[in-house]
Amino acid sequence: MIKTFAFAFACTLLLASGLWSEELPSAPEPQTGNSAQNNMVAFEEPAPPPQRREQQALRTADAHYWAMAGLASGATVSNVELITRCSACTLVPGGIRGSRGALYGIGIPVAVAADYLGYRIKRNRSRTWVVPMAVVTALNIGYAIHAAHTTF
Repeated sequence: MIKTFAFAFACTLLLASGLWSEELPSAPEPQTGNSAQNNMVAFEEPAPPPQRREQQALRTADAHYWAMAGLASGATVSNVELITRCSACTLVPGGIRGSRGALYGIGIPVAVAADYLGYRIKRNRSRTWVVPMAVVTALNIGYAIHAAHTTF
């Protein structure tokens, strides 16, 4: 079980590491010319007005975000379907093991909460936005693999 979880978590992090490959901004150009001109204060153009919320939301929820959210949701669905077929899964209580509604009632809100947490982190321009979704995905994949081994 631990090896399966570690493998699933490593695969998820490898997938997510490709999403972090954003380029850094270029360095400023060195100044040339007269030192008296370099000491003069130049007036800069005023900053553009802040962008509207809708534009920022579109930039935050980009293709990388939706790919990870879809992966987390798909892992949740596969985990629920495999647990309902598993009769020997001991980590899930017997009362909810056979009930799809109860399993979806637990799994979907957890996946949505991880997606929302990742969105909030990404909106703050942090590169760790993928961690909540990667953890939920890895846990769901790990237990789905365990359920598949005990079912089939």
